[in-house]
Amino acid sequence: MKRLLLPASILLASGAQLAHADLSFYGKANVSYQQTDLESKDTEQWELNSNASRIGLKGSTPIDNTALTVIYQAEYEIAVDTGTADSKSGNTFKQRNTFVGIQGDFGTLSAGQFDTATKLLGKEVDQFNDLVIGDIKNIMEGENRQKNIVQYASPTVLGGLSFTAAVSPGENRDANEDNAADGNVFSVQYQTKQFLFAIAHDTDIDDYDTTRAIFTTRLGPVDLGVLVQTAELAGEVDSQQEDSALISAAFNATHKWVLKAQYGVGETELVTGDQEKTQAALGADYKLSSALTVFAYAAQVENDTVGAISTTDSTAGAGIWFKF
Repeated sequence: MKRLLLPASILLASGAQLAHADLSFYGKANVSYQQTDLESKDTEQWELNSNASRIGLKGSTPIDNTALTVIYQAEYEIAVDTGTADSKSGNTFKQRNTFVGIQGDFGTLSAGQFDTATKLLGKEVDQFNDLVIGDIKNIMEGENRQKNIVQYASPTVLGGLSFTAAVSPGENRDANEDNAADGNVFSVQYQTKQFLFAIAHDTDIDDYDTTRAIFTTRLGPVDLGVLVQTAELAGEVDSQQEDSALISAAFNATHKWVLKAQYGVGETELVTGDQEKTQAALGADYKLSSALTVFAYAAQVENDTVGAISTTDSTAGAGIWFKF
């Protein structure tokens, strides 16, 4: 018998309710042992990292006498390495994608805290998501898990077309942001068995206006992805602008071996001088099962800023992830 000890905040239903619900407990443990050299912080060390490991509950419950279903999820980051997921507060758990919503033929309406559509598009291209220095968040904006967000997601029509629209109230972040939709996110995508094309736009999300477009396809055993993006500070005249681009590839050498590579550049216009960040990463995955993978990778980010000393942050190591 398995005994699960979870924080009270993720116990979403009583025993009577669970009997009528499709509820599942899930998680992902992702750890890597690696040497990391951060010239930007003048540190070099070996370390064990918990790469966004998580546990959660998710489920759905039909609403009696309707064609509607309640959906819900409560997900928390855990630190497999240190036991402290939130370094600022010292808490064992750190909230991730958590929401409640209504689903039906009309689409899905959800509210809570969760990844924006813009961030989700990035995951389609980023081959080193969640990994130290390899994640695209190291060179570009747009990787946001937005609090206080309400989103509508349409059903898929016309053989692959769908869209999302989301709003986020400012809730007094400053004197001018207390409206119903100070921040918003829109996305549209068209997906077939051969390719995915999508574009998303953030307005005043994490203080940035961001437009991101992606294209992914499979050519034989090779998965290819391209991402282009522009971002600038929201509400600012002649504000700093960041232009980014990323290409990635994954070669499915066998049904177990996957070889991966990606290269990205982010250029930002700063008052003090232009800044350019260049990212390169190589890696290999070996699938022991559908739920278990061992991997190795190396990544680096070069930071060149006008009038400042250039730095290179790099890492190399191996790890394992298991989904349950």
